Amino acid sequence: MFGSFYLGYDRDPVPAAEWNVAADVKSAQAFVQAGAEIIYAGLDITTFVKLDEKNRSRLLMRQTPLTNALCGLYTLWGWKPRFYMTQ
Repeated sequence: MFGSFYLGYDRDPVPAAEWNVAADVKSAQAFVQAGAEIIYAGLDITTFVKLDEKNRSRLLMRQTPLTNALCGLYTLWGWKPRFYMTQ
């Protein structure tokens, strides 16, 4: 993610670098210059994305490396797919 592009943390008007980038700028620069295709999704953008249960379930059913990673993050954040929940 590399941080924010338009808003800083807590809606600060100054964009902020993600901790990993701020802590090791040289490594972040090496990563960017490595030639891999990078899709940036800043913290200020991802903060505003809200997925309802229907769309989270659609992601879970897609079963791609990207959607599996995203579903794993939702699990870490406390959301559980309906069929994993206990009664």
